[in-house]
Amino acid sequence: MLEILASVQTCRDHLFLELENLVLNHVKVVSGCICVLIAWDGERQKFIEKLLALGIPILVLVIVPSGRRDSLDPGPMRNQPHNFHVLEVGQIEAGLAKLK
Repeated sequence: MLEILASVQTCRDHLFLELENLVLNHVKVVSGCICVLIAWDGERQKFIEKLLALGIPILVLVIVPSGRRDSLDPGPMRNQPHNFHVLEVGQIEAGLAKLK
């Protein structure tokens, strides 16, 4: 799975809402979600709230610039801190290794 995550690239051609709609339209066949995000804004937090409300198990990984690890409020994930992780650019492999 790490190889797949390593090959993921940012998509700037589509709105985040399109991804949200795609996931929510297929939620009946989803057993859980691993959300790798490069922003933790209101739009993404609302998406996570929707998944949580549907009872979908979630692991949220937020990628941040180096040195900004402690600046994020877990928002809707505050009740599941073990499923919310902030990973710093340049230290992602080390951060993922701690998730065991």
